[in-house]
Amino acid sequence: MKNKKLIAWQKATNALAQEFCTKYFETDDWSWVGCPEDIGGVLEVADCFFGLDRIVDALEINCSYELLIRFYDYEMDCDKDKSLPRYNFKTWVKYYSGFSNAN
Repeated sequence: MKNKKLIAWQKATNALAQEFCTKYFETDDWSWVGCPEDIGGVLEVADCFFGLDRIVDALEINCSYELLIRFYDYEMDCDKDKSLPRYNFKTWVKYYSGFSNAN
């Protein structure tokens, strides 16, 4: 017998992932990396990979698609160049969205 709370969490997590994919990529073509049972791990959509924390943060602060992808690209650059400073996603988005609104 499955745990009812776990089942509810899995359904809610899949719904959150779908909301993220619909909002930012206008698609329902996504999957959890590994296998469908790896709910809440790493999500793959449009050749991009996101952890559940990034999904939640992006939706929570309602960041734009542009800023989501800019930060994603910056993280990829950081993986290649270890000398680049690392930033917190929420702080980075708030800074850049405020900066862009100031112009």
